[in-house]
Amino acid sequence: MNEKPTKKTRRFPLKRFYPKFDTEPERTFRNEVIAKTIPEEKYVSCETFFTKFRVYPIYPDVRFINIPVVVEVKGVHWHKSKRQIAKDKAKIECYLGEGFFVYECSDLDLKVHLERVKWDFQKFIEGARRDKFGKPTARVFKA
Repeated sequence: MNEKPTKKTRRFPLKRFYPKFDTEPERTFRNEVIAKTIPEEKYVSCETFFTKFRVYPIYPDVRFINIPVVVEVKGVHWHKSKRQIAKDKAKIECYLGEGFFVYECSDLDLKVHLERVKWDFQKFIEGARRDKFGKPTARVFKA
C-alpha cells in the first residue's frame, strides 16, 4: 500500500522565480519616504520583473504603476564588492533600457539624511511625471 514515489520531486522547482522578501531599509523607504511624500501613488514591491535584456528576472525594490519609476535601496554592507557594483550597474541599465526612471539611495542615507531623501525623492518624482515620455534617467542620492 505504501508505495515509494519512483521520481523524486523538488519541493520548490522554480525557487529563483519566487519574489524576494523585503529588507528593513526597503520597508523604511516605503513607510517613511513614499507614504509621507506621495501617498496617492500606487506601487508594487518585491515583484518579479522580466526585461527584454535579461533572461532571468530582476526584483526592483519598489516599482510604481502609474509612473515609470523604479526605486532601488542599497545596503552599504551588501553592495560594496566589485562584482555586486557591476551587477547593480547592469540592473540599472536594464531599467533605463525598458524606459524607467531609476532612483537609488543607500540604507545609510535613510538613517542619517531621511528628510533630505524625502525632499530629493519628491523632486525626482515631480520630474518623472513632467518628463514621462522623455529620456529616462537614473539618480543616486548623495548626501
